[in-house]
Amino acid sequence: AAPCLASRIPHHQPVTREKLAQVEKAEAGLHRLGLEVVRVRHHGDIARVELPEEQLVAAMAKPLRGRIEDAVRAAGFDYVTVDLRGMRSGHFTLTALRRPVSDG
Repeated sequence: AAPCLASRIPHHQPVTREKLAQVEKAEAGLHRLGLEVVRVRHHGDIARVELPEEQLVAAMAKPLRGRIEDAVRAAGFDYVTVDLRGMRSGHFTLTALRRPVSDG
């Protein structure tokens, strides 16, 4: 089972139906390409794609690179990045825990 789609939105950012739909559509498109384990992180008009490290080289090579870009852009993102650190479950939570929370 995949983690909740809301985990793809950075902490302290509004979670909206539109953002969740974008992430869901992008991930579905990537699954259709045969990328079974994938996370699309929502950063406004940028999608950050996380894949297992062993898939990074293939993801950067043609023709898969273009297919990844097309699938994610079809979900409504303007820019597509692939995270070179690979899949990092819980990254947004760990990042939020390291930051001091402001009251303003």
